[in-house]
Amino acid sequence: MPTTRESGGSKRRERAAQWLALRLALIYAVAAGLWILLSDRALGWLNLPRDVALRLASVKGMGFVAVTAALLFVLALGFIRRIQASREQYEHLFENAVEGLMVFRVQRAAGSADLGSADLELVDLNPVAERRTGLGRDTVAGLRLSDLDGVGERTRAYFHLMAEAVESGGLTRREFHDGQDDAYELLEAYPIGRDRWALATEDITERKVAEQELRRSRQQYVTFINATDDMAYVKDADLRYVIVNPANAAFFGRGADEIVGLTDAELQSPIGAANCVASDARALESGRVVISEEEVSGRVYETRKFAVELDDGKTGVGGYVRDVTESRHGEDEIRLLAAGLELRVEQRTAQLEATNRELESFAYSISHDLRSPLRALDGFSEILLQDYGEKLDDAGRNHLRRIKGAANHMAGLMDGLLQLSRLNREELAFREVDLGAMAVSTIAELREQDPRRDVVVDIEPDLVAQADPKLMRSVLANLLGNAWKFTSRHDHAHIEVGAAETDRGRAFFVKDDGAGFDMRYAENLFGAFQRLHTPDQFEGTGIGLATVQRIVHRHGGAVWAEGEVEKGATFWFTLEAADPG
Repeated sequence: MPTTRESGGSKRRERAAQWLALRLALIYAVAAGLWILLSDRALGWLNLPRDVALRLASVKGMGFVAVTAALLFVLALGFIRRIQASREQYEHLFENAVEGLMVFRVQRAAGSADLGSADLELVDLNPVAERRTGLGRDTVAGLRLSDLDGVGERTRAYFHLMAEAVESGGLTRREFHDGQDDAYELLEAYPIGRDRWALATEDITERKVAEQELRRSRQQYVTFINATDDMAYVKDADLRYVIVNPANAAFFGRGADEIVGLTDAELQSPIGAANCVASDARALESGRVVISEEEVSGRVYETRKFAVELDDGKTGVGGYVRDVTESRHGEDEIRLLAAGLELRVEQRTAQLEATNRELESFAYSISHDLRSPLRALDGFSEILLQDYGEKLDDAGRNHLRRIKGAANHMAGLMDGLLQLSRLNREELAFREVDLGAMAVSTIAELREQDPRRDVVVDIEPDLVAQADPKLMRSVLANLLGNAWKFTSRHDHAHIEVGAAETDRGRAFFVKDDGAGFDMRYAENLFGAFQRLHTPDQFEGTGIGLATVQRIVHRHGGAVWAEGEVEKGATFWFTLEAADPG
C-alpha cells in the first residue's frame, strides 16, 4: 500500500519534471536568440542589396518557424507517448492490484479553499473495490459523501476515512472491522494530485486471525508456566527476558514486570550470566533441548533450554529450571543402598554357594559312604535266603525279603536325592525341543517294559519349546512314568500329552484317567519324599515330581496339578518365562 515515503517520492518526481521543462524552455530561448542574432549579423556582413536582404530575412524567418514547429512536434509526440504509456501502466496496475483502490475528487464550494465545507465524490474504483463495496463503475457516478443513502457500512467507512484524510491534508491509516463478514481491512488514504485522493484497502483478515491465535497461544503458555512450581521464562533474540513466571521472579527477588526487558548480566553474577549465555547459544545453535545442571548456594538446579519462535518471527530461548536438590540427594541415597544391597547379595550368594557345596558333599557321602552298608544288608540277606532258607520258616524268610526290599528302596531314595542335587549344578543348554517326539519315545520304552498293558496314548503335534533337551526328557520320563504307573490298576487306560492356553500362558500337560488324588493334598505332590499313596499301592521314591518342579523352575516356568480320586490327574507346566541367555 502507498506510504508517506511514496507520497514524498511523487512530489520529488513532480519537481524534477518541472525543472526539466524549465531547462528545455531556457535552452529553446537561448537557441532562438542566437539564431536571430547571428543570422542578422551574417546578413549585415554580406552587404547585400536591400531587396535580396529582405527576401533572405523572410526565408530565415520561415526556416526558424519550420525548425521550431518540427522541434515542438517531436517534443509533443514524445510527451504524448509518455503520457499514454504512463496512463496504460497506471490503468494496468489499477485494474490488477490485489488491493482495493478507489479514487475520489474533492469538490469545494466556488471560490472557497475551506476543506471543512468540501464534498467528496467517488470517481473510480478497481475490481477488488467493486467486490468489497458491492458498487459498480456504472453506479459510482455522483456518489458523494453528502449523499450516502443506501450504501453499506463498509462504503461509509471508506468515505469517512477519506474525509478525515482530506481534512488532515496527508496520509491517514486505520483498521476497519466488518462485523457482518468478520473481515478486517487496513485502509490508507493519501493525495495523488490537486483535489484528487486515493483510498487503498488491504484484506488483513488472515493476519488478524493469526495475531489473535498467537495472542491466545501466548496467553495459554503464560497461564501454563505460571501454574508450574518450576522456574520458567522466555527470552527474545537479544536474550532479554520477555516472559517470566512467578517462581522465576521469586528466585531473582524481583517482580516479573521488573525482570522483563533485562538480561542475565543485569540479574546475575558475571560467571552465572556467562554460563546462561553459553547454554542459550547452544540451544539456539543445536535446535534441540539443552539440559544442564549447576549448583547455586548449595542447591542443585536442572535447566532445560530450547529454541522458541517469537511473535516478531525471530527465534528466542525458552527454559525451565527445576530445583533437584532433594532428588539428587535421594539418588545418592539410592546408589548407597544399591551398593549395600549388592554387597549383601554377594554375601548371600557366597553363603548359598557354600550351602550348595555342603549339600553336594552330603549327597556324595550318601552316594558313596552309605551304599556299602546297604550293599551288605542286601548281600547278606540274599545269602541267608539261599544258604539257610530251608532252615527258616515262612515268617523268617518273609522278614529277610522285607529287609532286602528296604535296602533296595533306600538305594533308590539315595539315587533320587543325588539326582535332585545335581540339577542345580548342570548348565542349561537351550535349543528348540520337540516334546511330542520325546513323549513318543518315552511311551515306546514304557510299552517295551510292560507290553501287556492296554493303554491308549494321544500326543498332539507341534509340541515345540525352547528348553534344555536333556532335562526335558527327564520331565517327560517322570510325568509319563507316573501316568503309566497310576493307571496300572485299570484294565483299559488313556494318557494324553498336549498343550493349551491358560491364564499363565501356553502350558503343556500330561493327563491320565488313573488313580488320581485328593486336591486337598495337591501342595504336597512336589515335595521331596512326599507321597499320597503307600508303597503297597504304588511303588516309588517320592523324588520324581520334586525333580520335575526343580527342572521347570530352572526354565523360569511353573508346574501345577489337578486331579480327582479314581478319575485321573493332569500335570501342567509352562516354559515361556525361560531365559535362553
